[in-house]
This record gives sequence, C-alpha cells and structure tokens, in this order.
Amino acid sequence: MASLGIQNVTKKFGSVTAIDSLSLGIDGPELVALLGPSGCGKTTLLRMIAGFVDVTAGKIMIGDRNVTDMPANKRNTGMIFQTYALFPHMTVGENVGFGLEMRKVPKAEREAKVKEVLTLVHLDGYEDRYPKQMSGGQRQRVAIARALVIRPDVFLLDEPLSNLDAVLRQSVGNEIRALQQRLELTSVFVTHDQKEALMLADRLVVMKSGRIMQMGAGDEVYNRPNSRFVANFLGKSNFFPGQCQAENIFRSDSGLEIRCADSGTGVQSATLSVRPESIKLGAEASSLDNTFEGTVERVTYLGSLTEIELRLTTSDLITVQATNLPGARFTSHVGEKVTAGWPSISTHLIAEYGDD
Repeated sequence: MASLGIQNVTKKFGSVTAIDSLSLGIDGPELVALLGPSGCGKTTLLRMIAGFVDVTAGKIMIGDRNVTDMPANKRNTGMIFQTYALFPHMTVGENVGFGLEMRKVPKAEREAKVKEVLTLVHLDGYEDRYPKQMSGGQRQRVAIARALVIRPDVFLLDEPLSNLDAVLRQSVGNEIRALQQRLELTSVFVTHDQKEALMLADRLVVMKSGRIMQMGAGDEVYNRPNSRFVANFLGKSNFFPGQCQAENIFRSDSGLEIRCADSGTGVQSATLSVRPESIKLGAEASSLDNTFEGTVERVTYLGSLTEIELRLTTSDLITVQATNLPGARFTSHVGEKVTAGWPSISTHLIAEYGDD
C-alpha cells in the first residue's frame, strides 16, 4: 500500500488539453473510480499514473517518490487492461510470472509467487493452460493475477469488466473488490459504467473535459450532485429550472410551486433535481409534500421496474420509475391522467442554471 498524489497535472496533445490542471490524492487502501463520458480524460489520467503517457505539467507522487519522469517499469504499478493483454503463446503461469521474470526474481521464488496469486484468484492448478483454452472471466482473472503478483504500490484498472457479460461483470467485480480490500491496495479504477462505480468504489471522481466535476462517496455524489451534468451522468434525474422563493419553496419557470429540502438562501436562478425513483404515483402520492396531476405519455416495462414518462406542464416532462412487485404493477395507459408526488426531502437544489 502506498499513497498516490496527483498535483496540478496537465496533459496536452498538440492544441488539445486532455487533462487540465487536475489534482487528486489517495492516502490509503482505497478504491477510487474515475468515470465520465468518452473523451473526458479518465483513461489518459490512468495511463499517466502508470507511466505510459508523459505529463505536460504537474507532478505525480507514489508514496514519497516523485515518479513524474520515471519510466513505467520503475513505478511498481500493476495494471489491468480492458483487452486483458495476455501473451497467447505463453501459459497462464508464464503470463502471470512475466513481471517477476523481468525483475530477475529466481525461478523457484517466481513459481511460488505465481502459485500463491493464482490461488487468490481461484485459478490454482491452471498454470499450464493457455489463454485460448479459458473463458473470458478466467482470462480476466489471469490478468488480475499478473498485476497483483508483483505486489504493486498502486493497482490500476482500465475498464476491466467491459468485455464480460452482465453476470460475470458482477462476480468478477466483486472478486476485484474483495482482493483490493484483503490486500489493502491503493487502487484507481476507470469505468464508464455508473453501476460498476457505485458497486465497487469507496470514492467516485466524475470527470468532464479533463477536469474533476465532483468527487466523494457514491451516496454523496448520487444524492447531492453539485451540477446538472453530474446529476444527469450518474443515473437519471428530473430537472426543474426556476427560482427560489420563500424558505424551502421553489417556483419553476413553468409555474410549479415545489416544496424542497434546501432553503435556497442567497440563491435565485437555480435548478431543482428529483430522482425518478423518488416519485410515487396514484393514491400513494396524495399525502406527499408535492403533488401534481400529469398525463401519461409513455410506459416502458424494464423487468424489475416500469418507467413512465409523465407530462406535468407544456415544458415539464418527468420520468418516474415504479418498482414491479408480485401482483402489483403500474397499469395506466398513454393519455390517462395520473397523480404524481414526492416528499421535499427527495429534492436537491443545484445552485446553477444551465447544463454544466
């Protein structure tokens, strides 16, 4: 375990700024997820930490070592790639032991370490197989073992679950998390999948255009987004642009008066956010702080959920997510009038007006 410090780091590719004076610190055995849309800089940042991409300005520290200008093979980072990057002509044992061989570790010690780490990833006895003889999930475990066998100071993961099916993504993700905690690894995980980030990470770092928009624990970022961008990127949200009125009262531009949890002191133009799962329909909505009648415009069945688009006003089309319970499912049809409601505690005031 080692600390990781990224201090005012910038990366430019010609006239394009991929990372813009970004700072981030990890002081202990923490798994931090970098997430954001394509092109936000998350993979570039990960590759800068690993030493595969040069830093234009700023400094990267691993423990008390300044590794900014240090080659990748001297940083003692272990990296899992999106495509596994296994050598097809090598056995599992040879793939996992490759880093140790490059470090001139004696053969007997190397074989013992390979056996130990394969046991950790539930692949003991697979030393003599080749990657082509293994499933996608098994190949990913080999890649994990190869990264861990060198006992890295920092563990780096570049969308390691993206090539796996839904069931394997969850099981392999849980294994990665368990290993990270068991070995107390300082870890940075790049993903575009919000569910993966919420499931695995101690802390989320949401990026846009090479900058950090917000970072914090998953529940904090999800429930208290600091911008419309973060609220919309991490899950779905309904937005009401408008102005704060009296304490705990918000009036939307369309004329809806909404009771909210935030007082809005000192804030005028703002956006109010309400998550789709917080909204109730029908009789369940009638006793809540905010109750409005709307017209159903679309109903989409999603297995455990039914998603309903409801028109409240000419400019307010909201999304509602209703849980499908045995014998209880949303049954209204397009064109019907439905009562929608949510408690004031489910609202979140974003002190801004616009899309950023």
